[in-house]
Amino acid sequence: MSTKIKLLPEDVANQIAAGEVVDRPASIVKELVENSLDAGAGSVSVEVEQGGKRLVRVTDDGEGMGRDDALLALERHATSKVRTARDLFSIHTLGFRGEALPSIASVAEARLVTRHRDFQGGTCIHVQAGTIRSVDEVGAPVGTSIEVSRLFYNVPARKKFMKSVDTEMGHINNQVANMALARPDVHFTLSHNQRTVFDLPSSRDLSGRLRHALGADASANLVRVDRSRDDAISQGPVRIHGYISVPSYTRSNTRSLHLFVNRRFVRDRLINHAVFEAYRSLLPKGRYPLVVLFIDLPAEAVDVNVHPAKHEIRFREQNQVHQSIVGALQEVLQEADRTGRYPGHVSAPPYGRNDHEEQGTGNAVREGESVRGREWPEKQEVPLLHGVEKALQRYYERAEREDNSYGGQWRGPPSAGGSASSKRPGQAAEKGRAGDKIGGLGPGLKFSDLRVIGQGAGTYILAESADSLVIIDQHAAHEKVMFERLHDEWRSESVAKQSLLFPDTVELSYQEASRVEDNLDTLDRLGMEVEPFGGNTVAIKALPAVLGSVDPQKLLLEVADLLAESDAESILSHRLDDIFAVMACHSVVRAHKTMSTEEIKALFAQMDQSRYPGHCPHGRDVVVRISWNDLEKWFGR
Repeated sequence: MSTKIKLLPEDVANQIAAGEVVDRPASIVKELVENSLDAGAGSVSVEVEQGGKRLVRVTDDGEGMGRDDALLALERHATSKVRTARDLFSIHTLGFRGEALPSIASVAEARLVTRHRDFQGGTCIHVQAGTIRSVDEVGAPVGTSIEVSRLFYNVPARKKFMKSVDTEMGHINNQVANMALARPDVHFTLSHNQRTVFDLPSSRDLSGRLRHALGADASANLVRVDRSRDDAISQGPVRIHGYISVPSYTRSNTRSLHLFVNRRFVRDRLINHAVFEAYRSLLPKGRYPLVVLFIDLPAEAVDVNVHPAKHEIRFREQNQVHQSIVGALQEVLQEADRTGRYPGHVSAPPYGRNDHEEQGTGNAVREGESVRGREWPEKQEVPLLHGVEKALQRYYERAEREDNSYGGQWRGPPSAGGSASSKRPGQAAEKGRAGDKIGGLGPGLKFSDLRVIGQGAGTYILAESADSLVIIDQHAAHEKVMFERLHDEWRSESVAKQSLLFPDTVELSYQEASRVEDNLDTLDRLGMEVEPFGGNTVAIKALPAVLGSVDPQKLLLEVADLLAESDAESILSHRLDDIFAVMACHSVVRAHKTMSTEEIKALFAQMDQSRYPGHCPHGRDVVVRISWNDLEKWFGR
């Protein structure tokens, strides 16, 4: 009987191994640039054609290789960085497995030109699908140049999974940009289709790299982190350094989190959690900080041999590292708060409300200005209505204790409809339940029928009807009105534009700039006239007239974030509601802004025309209606 189990042919084994290391052109760039940095390169050039599908060429001025070493480098598990199994527990280099070059060569056509400083001539090796076709002696400068073309030509199934040219180039840009952040002492250049994407000269600090990775607008909103602890872990000291954004400056996604462990870019849940824990209660839901953070610790304290791609790591003392990161970031944020580096932290609103518009956009307050000192005395800790709600909360709790003392169940005061409600003010009643206080004014009643009383805390409009006290969030109400106006103008293809007196230039990341350039026509239909301005910079020449006075840069950055979140070609049609919500949020009446009675009445008239005036585009409640009968019950009348 013949055996069923057979040894795989070497070419098949190499292609299987390549699947763990090479999944797209960006993977090739990562592996080759890591080898260049390990070779002591002071300059690294990355040239790409057609998003890496046609060509990837990485050239460095590192120590180079002799003929024998160059041939060995193309063999599997051949490396100069690991000698014994013990070395795996203390990795000091970016690469160490000896799999990158043979894996790449097995699924593409490759050409390696290298020269060691001790040799007069260089070596050129041509490899096709893992087979060496020629080895020649050539003239070459000291260093190494590796050219990879026809990626996955011999693995058609893998080739079909590659994305568009722009998408693949976006991944390459992010990969090289992260490596450039980790090594500001190295000169990095990246070009695509013979056009320079960026050219970053070497420097002693991160200043130039931060501007490229995060944008010019972010630089003024970053604070420096540099904390060390000698006793954090048993293996040795831990240093946490880099830059983090102030809580008033955020983005709508996590793409601006750049995390490095011993100068290796990583995606690690533990570090992510530590960063978010440090910002807990400082950021509203759905908003994320901008972070460039380096964790330096002894090599034996971290295991990088978890996955062939080396993005995943494992700390030997996870809790201690986590606590060190949280503590370092919290110290910096608290110090910045005390010195007025950023606006004072506003306590989280009651009942889980999420006012991301007020903090997330950075427009609610100016840098160094305390929210509490704007519309009410500095010593008052919370707005008036917040205090009222807390008083009602205490009333409910006392009533519930009294009710429990005789075995009953407290259900709150009777609603206007006569049925009991277990919900407290500020919380929505169960769907379809009689006496719902949230989400509208009730049947047959219009906003324009309300009598305006005034404003509370410069944030809430107070009004009354015949049977109720009505409280309206002025920002959410105006946002809903603006959201529907944008929708209506889009559908009628009649979005009026207002030209800017002077075009406003905005620096974007490569991926954001590509998305914006791909959707210029649709942006124009939205009323945003944007033109390329060279490199990754664009010029905003006009905005939708309906938005009035907005910050063009902040608006485009938010829209560009949404554009970069998907690979869909017609991205705007899929994310239209999100984009309208962002545009509306940037244009409307903010909290802590005094409104005249005429302005309030005009807003009420617009809300009467709204299709769903009870909820803002983010799904939050706009209106709280409390019946006079409920108020009488609460005050024991």
